[in-house]
Amino acid sequence: MFLFQTSAEYREFYERSLGVDDEGGSKGLASRDYYATWNEVIGDPVHLHEATHQIFRQRLGLGGGGDWFQEGVAGYVTSKPAERAAVAAAFKKQAPVPLAELVRTQSVPCSTAALGGDRAGQAALVIEFLRESKWAKDRFPAFLQRVGRIPDRNHAEVEDALAEVYGVDLAGLEERWVEYLKKR
Repeated sequence: MFLFQTSAEYREFYERSLGVDDEGGSKGLASRDYYATWNEVIGDPVHLHEATHQIFRQRLGLGGGGDWFQEGVAGYVTSKPAERAAVAAAFKKQAPVPLAELVRTQSVPCSTAALGGDRAGQAALVIEFLRESKWAKDRFPAFLQRVGRIPDRNHAEVEDALAEVYGVDLAGLEERWVEYLKKR
């Protein structure tokens, strides 16, 4: 772990390590066998968010599954139930994207400070459902192992793995997730 004192030190490291400008205002980077961030505020969830990526990718070998999986797990781990409830409430006003579209999303930018009613928030809610719902939680460890080992951008295999683990296709999984959200 590289913990820089200032954002300027972190951004210099980020740009030197990746060879690109940090135009997006990154607060943390998990890459290879390290993660880097800076100490903006004690208790900032970016530390746990990036540590989640580090543990999943480098220690558990679960670096695949796509951005929805990676950001969904990290977003779930670093968010509070009330934050996820706010995202769920936002979906009552504007419907979430279909799960088939979420799974195929190439990039799911995530704000680690709080979840929004965006794809990152939706991904965290899907992970919450798979981990906490009575219908699915006993299958969650198998889900993590199976989906986390699928190479990125192999959407068909992710869909097959979800069907294998949960016994329903993506549309069936989405129906159960929507029902979960209604009762949440």
